[in-house]
Amino acid sequence: MEYHFSLYLVGGTPNALQAIENLKAFVERNLSEPYEIELIDIKQDPLRALDDGIFLSPTLVRSRPDPMVKVVGNLSDPLALRSLLREK
Repeated sequence: MEYHFSLYLVGGTPNALQAIENLKAFVERNLSEPYEIELIDIKQDPLRALDDGIFLSPTLVRSRPDPMVKVVGNLSDPLALRSLLREK
């Protein structure tokens, strides 16, 4: 089973950089399955964020495996991150 994560963020803001660091640490510690991380800069591609229903930054979307899970914030909350693994 492959995981797919899309992280919507705004450039190099402190929250964005923290979210990237937290996500990478989380997947390295918790996933043995293959995964893909896609970074989407909302400033570069605002229409994509709107089309995908993203209104806050940073927002992480796990689109695979189903069901979709969204986590908002800099990904420092361990309880929120566990939701990424719970529903496989």
